[in-house]
Amino acid sequence: MIIDLSDETRSGLDELARRTDRSVSALASEAVAHFVREELAIVDGIKRGLEDARHGRLTPHADAMRLIREAVQEAGSAR
Repeated sequence: MIIDLSDETRSGLDELARRTDRSVSALASEAVAHFVREELAIVDGIKRGLEDARHGRLTPHADAMRLIREAVQEAGSAR
């Protein structure tokens, strides 16, 4: 796999590798793995939300805001 990096990103990656005594390859691999995990979680969440919407599993905005206000008040009262 070839990844084109800006000069600034490459310089930062080189500096991080130097400071942490790790290879640029190991750092890049870890960064890509983290990115893929995060993006897959986001895509999965969006797909679940769309599926919920298709099946009518929604909370009207006014109801959601009421529940949030109640939770905030309860948390404040618990102090």
